[in-house]
Amino acid sequence: MTPDVEVLPGPDWHRVAADEFASSAARRHVATWLRTRGGTSAEIDDLSLVASELAANVTQHGDADELLVRLDDSDPGRWTLEVVGGRNLLPAHLADPTSWEVPRADSTTGRGLGIVRTVIDEIEVLTALDVLTIRCHRLRTKPA
Repeated sequence: MTPDVEVLPGPDWHRVAADEFASSAARRHVATWLRTRGGTSAEIDDLSLVASELAANVTQHGDADELLVRLDDSDPGRWTLEVVGGRNLLPAHLADPTSWEVPRADSTTGRGLGIVRTVIDEIEVLTALDVLTIRCHRLRTKPA
């Protein structure tokens, strides 16, 4: 196990240091978890990318030393990914995921949430106890 990821109690929670390696640590965890549970290549690619983008946002804009990543496969029709990290510092206009868009090509930042929006079927932004949680659901690929 790498030093940037520590398993929490329960098989589906991981603690990731909110540092320059957070994106890759979150991406690796999600890819490994999905691979062991039969995720398709597209599902692994999409959810790993989402974990990476959300981890980068928590690291860049949050105030936490770490973030939590949780995956859930209890619903046979969809995968669930949660990224939890830091106090709710999200600007009000970003609390509505339907407003997340990929910016114009000449923009130098701000692509992450738009990318998340394009590959995820449902996004929830939760702020219980003033802690920011982004919960993403992606429909599972139906077997042929």
